[in-house]
Amino acid sequence: MNREFFEGIASFILKNVQGDHCRVYIAQNDNKLSRFADNNIHQSVDQDNFSINIELTMGKKHGTISTNRYDEENLRKLIAILHGSVKNLKDDDKWVIPKKGASFAYNKNFNNELAAYNEKNSADIIGKIFSKGKSYNTNISGSLNMKANRIFLANSYGNRGFVENTFFNLIIIPERDDNTTYNKFTGYSLDDFDLENFLEKPLKRLEHYDHFREIGKGKYKVLLEEFSAGNIFTNLSYMAFDSQAFAEKRSYLSDKMDDRVVGENITLFDDYSNGLTMGSNFDFELQERKKLTLFEKGIFRNMPMDTKGAKITGLPITGHSLWGFNSALPMNMVLEKGNNSFEQMLGNIEQGLLITRFNYTNTLDRKKTLFTGMTRNGVFIIENGRIVGTGNNLRFTIDIMETLNNVEMLGNIQHYYSNGWFGGIVIPELVIDDFNFTGTTGF
Repeated sequence: MNREFFEGIASFILKNVQGDHCRVYIAQNDNKLSRFADNNIHQSVDQDNFSINIELTMGKKHGTISTNRYDEENLRKLIAILHGSVKNLKDDDKWVIPKKGASFAYNKNFNNELAAYNEKNSADIIGKIFSKGKSYNTNISGSLNMKANRIFLANSYGNRGFVENTFFNLIIIPERDDNTTYNKFTGYSLDDFDLENFLEKPLKRLEHYDHFREIGKGKYKVLLEEFSAGNIFTNLSYMAFDSQAFAEKRSYLSDKMDDRVVGENITLFDDYSNGLTMGSNFDFELQERKKLTLFEKGIFRNMPMDTKGAKITGLPITGHSLWGFNSALPMNMVLEKGNNSFEQMLGNIEQGLLITRFNYTNTLDRKKTLFTGMTRNGVFIIENGRIVGTGNNLRFTIDIMETLNNVEMLGNIQHYYSNGWFGGIVIPELVIDDFNFTGTTGF
């Protein structure tokens, strides 16, 4: 399947729909997934996923329909169903037809070598993981996911957008005596991926479990790795930077433009062109995606905007709309790095905790940015600038905006963290004071 194939489908749909405006979103991906544990690959899936999504506006009525069949007979039936459904809907006085955009193409995140990978390539990588694990007398479980994604957008204005990218996501969880560590790599190519170094860090950290002690709830100075720090920021994108919530005064950031809201050492962008991100140069309204400064030295500067949000707020459209959400979000965030190496950050902590990652995270109060979750795969105790052992897992409950006023140090190396649904962030490690742990867990 290629751009010309998608164009044929979209043109047929646009020719046969009747209404004031129509948008077509076609997605296709080759998805190869392997899961492994106990030195065995126990699942290997190779899927070709395909979907067509149509949005139709008739006056103040609008609706969507989707299918995975692209033959003309099915498309005609689908369009007839959509026409009938939309005509019978109630008027939506808040509905806004997207503003006319432009045409785009983007393939900078497409790697031909990775796109050609197959099950044998996956098995070779996983085999090397097993061999390394055996040398440490350790079982390693995890997953390896490789995709080649293609998205095509079209609308009644005659605009078109096409993006293709590759995706490599490797997760490992080394385990010895029921103790675990963790590592994850996400990227669009393997050009800069070093499997040996990727495996070495979590395997070596298992030795710290020889010195385990119980730790209780309380406020700790923490060193957050990119997995835990990234989890906080990607959830913040939904909680604070949702354009619809901002426009309707339901966001923490509503009415705070140009106010200092986080620490002066926090500068946050949304930038699809950063070499570590996985974005594109246009959004689902076929608007050009702008680089945004979200926080500048702690000051709130810009809010992502789609057509609807821009009409309500008077702010400019920024090219960050999503399909089906009637809102805009920053999906390619970049947190400006600091000047500190990991060793310097660790050495600066007299007493504290190194947190690998969080799990089961949930929003408690969106407007207040109250956020909770649990630690997983490694809580390491720090004393006098050294890791001296491990502790039990803890539950945290934090006000994210308050927590970002307590960032003391930022690392000098940025990593890409992908949270899937809410996009990803390029982020360094963080040292944060007074991180609030509200309880312990039973595992």
